[in-house]
Amino acid sequence: MTKLLFTALLLAPLAYCLHQLDEDAGGFRDWRLRHFADNNRLSVEHVFVILTAITLSLILWFSLRQTVATANLVLFLLMATQVNNAIYHVVTSIAFWDYSPGTLTAVLLYLPVNAVIWWCALREGWATRRSLVVLFLLGAAGFWAFELIGPALIVVELLL
Repeated sequence: MTKLLFTALLLAPLAYCLHQLDEDAGGFRDWRLRHFADNNRLSVEHVFVILTAITLSLILWFSLRQTVATANLVLFLLMATQVNNAIYHVVTSIAFWDYSPGTLTAVLLYLPVNAVIWWCALREGWATRRSLVVLFLLGAAGFWAFELIGPALIVVELLL
């Protein structure tokens, strides 16, 4: 079993837990409603449980199968849910000149944790630099589609 990547991947759900606390404490839902349409009928708690369950399921699947495909699936999800989320927080804070609750943990946790994950994936041969770029772009498409369409997109992505 590939211990470095697997161990690094387990940091992602922990970072997500702390990020959710940061967003909740800062009133992210209210902030988002001030700047974007209300296209997400699910509670923050429901989205948290769904995304955490999907993330942990994919990490488990990778640990059992240990294929490039399962590694890339986890990397794609993290690109969509964490890396692009960090970009979202920074860009929207600047664009609206209004601090987006969660920016602190997105920058201080998501980016370093995912950098470690990428390093492990590259070092152990689960990904290439090119595949990471492609996964980032696909993750960006998924993240922004989720932001514009809402949680119905989770079902569509799972069916693909």
